[in-house]
Amino acid sequence: MQSSQQNGNTMIEALSAIAVVTMFTIAGIGLISNMINMFREQVLIGQVQDIQKKVSERYRLEGNYADLSGKTAEQFEKELLIPAQMRSGNEIYHRMGGPVKIEVSDMGNRYFNITFSELTQKNCFNLSQMTWNNTNTVDLVRIIVNDKQFDLPVKGLKPENDKALPITLKKASESCKSGDENEIVWTFQ
Repeated sequence: MQSSQQNGNTMIEALSAIAVVTMFTIAGIGLISNMINMFREQVLIGQVQDIQKKVSERYRLEGNYADLSGKTAEQFEKELLIPAQMRSGNEIYHRMGGPVKIEVSDMGNRYFNITFSELTQKNCFNLSQMTWNNTNTVDLVRIIVNDKQFDLPVKGLKPENDKALPITLKKASESCKSGDENEIVWTFQ
């Protein structure tokens, strides 16, 4: 009788140990998944900053970005304006797999846009919250998040205005849609 009770206890202990290991495994997988997503977002941020810096450096002496119009992905790559891994055929894609456009802005040829499409809600939220006040990206003048425009607070636009940069947490959550159909357009001078 004692040995069957001991076997029962051993079985319960084994199942408990398996349950604990399973919980730690599930938690570990979640942690690893979050770390991978954070890494991908850092790559996305780096891609925007890298493109902005290279395009600005390349065209600064010309005084305008008119030559951006009509460039192919291959031309962007040849001019070292995008990393080779962003190009697939004649298209440009960001780290999360969505299309990228680099073009003259609707504000005129003294400005250019970088557009990242097909972003998840979380990517949209985090990318719209990027800190742009570093020396690599001082030329930002506007961000458009899913057709909601936010401008630098100049020419009468007060920083507390709902359409002024930086984008607050509230404005980001109102601007980013659920799903993966979000688009952000950064406009640089």
